[in-house]
Amino acid sequence: MKWNSVGVNEFSRTAVQIAVQFERIFPGARLRIFGFSLGAAIAFKVSQTTEAEQIILCSMSPLFAEDVDLQKFSFRQLSGLLLDRKANGLSMAGCSGNGITLLYGELDSGLINKNIIERRRVILDGSAAFIVSNARHDISGQAYLAAIKAQITAHALKRESLP
Repeated sequence: MKWNSVGVNEFSRTAVQIAVQFERIFPGARLRIFGFSLGAAIAFKVSQTTEAEQIILCSMSPLFAEDVDLQKFSFRQLSGLLLDRKANGLSMAGCSGNGITLLYGELDSGLINKNIIERRRVILDGSAAFIVSNARHDISGQAYLAAIKAQITAHALKRESLP
């Protein structure tokens, strides 16, 4: 199935299925949740139903109701994913941002802009948002990989220093 033919209900079902599988396969494990672009949106949904030690979301696609008025163009038309975001419940309102690290490429595509990033940081209280210098919408780029490694290392050092 192509990513751009998946409907909102399937998107949400997939996130729940992933969370259930994590808990079944890794009971009691300290999980790290990671996602990029559309995968970051799915990882975000998973993070709302699964306990995780660390959550890193990179260049999360603007699929949520809160993103609509801040987009430079219609992501709905590009992806074909959504018919009516608000009616289908893809909202960040009331979601926990505690412990979520949001990373965005400085040279990211027109899908993400600074207003979307700031709104997400505010809505997801307790999250941290960072712009990765010289990074494009490409997870394999050196700048993105270095930023991800730095976040993982910082988290590990913080965990080791706890009593």
